[in-house]
This record gives sequence, structure tokens and C-alpha cells, in this order.
Amino acid sequence: MISSQEISEIVESGRVILERMPPIHGGCLYISALLVAMINDNTKLDAKLVTGSLVVKGKTIFSHSDIGGAFSTGNDVLSSWDGHAWVSISGIVFDFSIFRTIYSDQTPKIISDTFLNLFGDISYLVGQSNKLNEMGVVYKQSEELTDSNVTSLIQSADRLGLINS
Repeated sequence: MISSQEISEIVESGRVILERMPPIHGGCLYISALLVAMINDNTKLDAKLVTGSLVVKGKTIFSHSDIGGAFSTGNDVLSSWDGHAWVSISGIVFDFSIFRTIYSDQTPKIISDTFLNLFGDISYLVGQSNKLNEMGVVYKQSEELTDSNVTSLIQSADRLGLINS
């Protein structure tokens, strides 16, 4: 079980990451990896970096493609993967990257309008998975990345100069 105080602390950590990381393609992996590391290093919670699909009001926003294999090839993960990642803790979705994607000019207006109507003008999404499902926002987890994967993503973000203090 996660307390409202713990959720507030996670949200603050997520805001810090958003402030410091520039918007980039594949940002969901880097943002979520950093958040998982911050949570697991500083709390007793068991945060998971997961990938999967996202369907909103019956429209697929992100389809899942296997990412686990991309780590074993030694190639750049983002060059061979197109999907979505978020943080999961005890049935709660922490998605700090979604609105960067939804409100970008590459996203069809109908999708960004749907999000705006559902959530208003916000910069991150935190919610119980079952409550989001009731709203028509379905995060379907397909893979759970390992601690080693999280470390690789953080090292990659650092090499790309995405992590600044």
C-alpha cells in the first residue's frame, strides 16, 4: 500500500525530472527510469519500470513492442523500439512523460483533444489503474524492465547529456 504522502513525494520527484530533462523522442523510458531509481533508492516502495500499450477511449495511442530484446543486442534501445513506458507501484500508474507526447505537434489533434477533455491542462498523470480504466484510459502492462535495464537507461541518458543538475 502506498500513502498519499508517498505519492506526493513521488510527484515532486517527477516534477524535478520534468524540469531538468528536455523533451525528446523516447523520453518516457528515460523519465521513468530516473523516477524508478529515485523511488527505489530513497524509499521502501517497490517501483517498477514497465512497458506496454496505452488505449484511450478505444483508440490505441501506443502499441506495445518488445523491448527486452533490444537491451541484449547492444544497439541503441530507442532505434529499435517504439512503445510506451511508465512507473507502476501497487496498482498506481505514474506517467510523467505522456503529456509531452500528447501535446506535441506529432500527435493528431483528436488525441490531444481527448486528453485535454479528460484531464485538463496538466503535465503528468498519476492514478489508480482501475480508475483510469473506468475513464477509458487503459495502461496494459506487457513487460517489466530489470534493475539492470533501468541502470542502462540512466547511463544512456547521462551519455546523451539529458541529465543535468
